[in-house]
Amino acid sequence: MTHAPDSSTASHTPAWKRVLTIVIPLLILALALHGLANEFDEHGYRAIRDAFHKLTGAQIALTVLLGLASYACLIGFDAIGLRRSGIRVHPARVGITAFLAHTLGQTVGFAALTGGAVRLRGYRSAGLDLAQIGQVVLMSTLGFVFGAWLLISVALCMEPAAAALALPLNPDAVRIVGIVALLAYLGTVLLVGRDGRQFSVLGHALWLPDRRTMIGVTVLSVIELVLASAAFYVLLPDSTPTGLPGFVGLYLVAVLAGLVSTVPAGLGVFEWSLLKLLPQVAPAAVLAAALIYRVTYYV
Repeated sequence: MTHAPDSSTASHTPAWKRVLTIVIPLLILALALHGLANEFDEHGYRAIRDAFHKLTGAQIALTVLLGLASYACLIGFDAIGLRRSGIRVHPARVGITAFLAHTLGQTVGFAALTGGAVRLRGYRSAGLDLAQIGQVVLMSTLGFVFGAWLLISVALCMEPAAAALALPLNPDAVRIVGIVALLAYLGTVLLVGRDGRQFSVLGHALWLPDRRTMIGVTVLSVIELVLASAAFYVLLPDSTPTGLPGFVGLYLVAVLAGLVSTVPAGLGVFEWSLLKLLPQVAPAAVLAAALIYRVTYYV
């Protein structure tokens, strides 16, 4: 785990870099909101309100249940990371700490830092040192990476036409990209071996878990991401032409766009990405679903 820089190091950070870390997310947020602005005129509000009223209580109840199941899987990443530390932590402490860490990380952004701060407070008193807590944070991050990697690869292979709507590629090229990504994942599984491996990338140490752990967190991550995407999918109209397997890939692209933007919870960026990725679905229906999803999954 990389320790946080001390005050003397932070004080030497150029002022322009500190300004950029604030300005860039705000600029991206402004651009995303500008892209959404056309959907929020008088006609847009009426259409979104109508789409909202078409949602049933059963749909909302189902998205709540799927969201809770998704968070239950997220707790599993902490449990796997703690198992490697060899220190037994009471299940109630693991559940509460992991839930709060993931909730804060996904809502505020910078999950490794914000969620790491929660874990530091929750697990430090249980006897874990900084390196062991860092292992838990890393396991959670790697879990998302492995699961998203595999799911996007499979989605590109199974429903390339859906991804081709948003990519400058034809369906055949999209399927080839998916196959290459899937083979790369399988190659990584073989590469890590039975004991895991440590690499150096641009001077930074990168640790990969052993094969058994990698497969375990991938399976857990796939289940969690499918549940999270299904929590949104059930809110879309029945006429949505994209099936759940294809939507999972599109959902992950929107999530990744939000993460890269560094805007808290990908606000605006996530919604704008889904509008572009689902051009065949009425924008009002997408935004109404996004509103309910925000309330149930994040709030």
